Amino acid sequence: MIKQLCLATCEPELEKTFDHIFSFPSDNVQFKVKYQGKNVTGNVVSQVMVLTSTVWNKILFPPWVSESSSPTTTMKEIDFSEDDGDAILILLQIIHLRFCDDWMAVKRSGLDRPTTRFKWLYIAWAFGSIEIFTSLTKEMVLEGVNPSADSREFNFNQFKCLHIPSGVVVPDKIVEMILIVRAEAIEQLLEIFHAVVKKY
Repeated sequence: MIKQLCLATCEPELEKTFDHIFSFPSDNVQFKVKYQGKNVTGNVVSQVMVLTSTVWNKILFPPWVSESSSPTTTMKEIDFSEDDGDAILILLQIIHLRFCDDWMAVKRSGLDRPTTRFKWLYIAWAFGSIEIFTSLTKEMVLEGVNPSADSREFNFNQFKCLHIPSGVVVPDKIVEMILIVRAEAIEQLLEIFHAVVKKY
């Protein structure tokens, strides 16, 4: 018991680091920043920094220094230690388009609305969200018949063709596949009844 207690209390506490949240892909500029009381080293993309601000452009590529005199192989460095770490993080995430890692989950609140189903179908297809795509196509197969011709929701006119709202883009061949799967499902259901009828 004493040995277990010693192991539990004597284990060194791992130091929390923030380097990973200040690192961006294809980085070629290193910077220092103070974040939550800790010195953090991060990496950013120089091209993004240059496009965002003329000030950063001058810091990274000083106009008073000729290209021949400045080595291009060494990683450039910026010191943000005197600046607000939270503000720097927000700013760098925005300019690197990393302001929401899970943006799709945030926007999924409108997924259940009939008028947005086709739009979400394309979003799920384009970004490879198998869960959303499977769920939507299943709904379209099961609930595809809508007798209202004025409805903005998808509907099967006379059970033959799928009506897509104007201005809505649908992934190629998806509608055809939904119709095929729906027809096959209906046929399989009818075969059950036909089998029962044949018995009598």
